[in-house]
This record gives sequence, C-alpha cells and structure tokens, in this order.
Amino acid sequence: MLQYRKRHISAFTLVLIGAMLLLAGCGGTKDPTLFIMAKNGLSSDATEALTKSLQAKFGDTKIQVSSSPIYNQQKLIVELAAGGNAVMMLDKDDFVSLLGQGGALSLDDVFDPKLYPEGVLEGTIPGDKDEPDRKETHLYGIPVTKAKLVQSAGINDDKLILFIPANAPDQEAAKQMIKELVES
Repeated sequence: MLQYRKRHISAFTLVLIGAMLLLAGCGGTKDPTLFIMAKNGLSSDATEALTKSLQAKFGDTKIQVSSSPIYNQQKLIVELAAGGNAVMMLDKDDFVSLLGQGGALSLDDVFDPKLYPEGVLEGTIPGDKDEPDRKETHLYGIPVTKAKLVQSAGINDDKLILFIPANAPDQEAAKQMIKELVES
C-alpha cells in the first residue's frame, strides 16, 4: 500500500509540473496583468479601484488586475512559473527571496534609483552555459508607499513591493504599467 501511495503521489506531482510547464509555454495572457498577493490579504474593493484607475490610463488596452484573497505560497509559485504577469505586488520577504533567484528585472532605466533607496538591493543576474550567475545591485522594486496610483486605490501596506518579474511576457508593457502605478 505504501508503495502505491508513493507512485500515486509521484504521478500527481508529474501532472502538476506538466500543467505548470504548459502554462509557462503558453506565455500567459497578452493583456498586461498585475498580480497582487499580500500576506494580510487585500479587499476586492481595492483591487477593483486599482483596475479602474489603470484601465483609464491605458485606454483601449485591456488591463487585468488579479489578487489572491489569502496568502498562499503554492499559488505564488504557480503565478511566478506561469510567467503571465507584467507586474507583481508582493510582500517584501517574498520579493527579496525572488531577487536571490534572478526573479526580477532592474528598474534602473525606468526610475531614478536615488528616489527609491528601499528598492535598491543586490539581486542575482542569471548567467548562461558559459557564464555563471552574478550578483548586481540595482533598483528592483518600488515600495507601495511610494506608488501614487496604488495609494489612491486604498492599498497602503508598507510591506508590499511592486516589481517586474524576470519572465514578464512584454517587458515594455510592464515598464509602462509600473510607471503608471508609481507616477500617476
């Protein structure tokens, strides 16, 4: 019986991994998406307000804002693996953990790092087969407390950080979205 369970669990794990790879291979949605997961939860009113504000900035381009009503690390892993999010808003602890794995893009070309010293951190830049991973210090994230559009939607959790995941499907659209979130 124990041997059956091991095989059953292994088969389930393989199916789950396969589904995640399939999602990642599909490239997710083409509409710019903001994914939010706060350890203290987030009201649906705040998500709706942020969606309306962002949609007004982007006009005809459909914007999606999705949030998890509760913190769930497995859902976070799936969201990261799927690669369909232009921008993510996560707890600083999760964000810092991702930086160590090469999970965020530098924002040095989008914002002045001197204006956001809280988001200037050491992160991993993945190498390739001929070059090892390396550590570099850049602006990788913007605290929600310094994001005007986010604040106006009633999201004020000082532990949340906005960033662009390394696997964002359209990096230019992601940069435009994070600029609107911060500067509007």
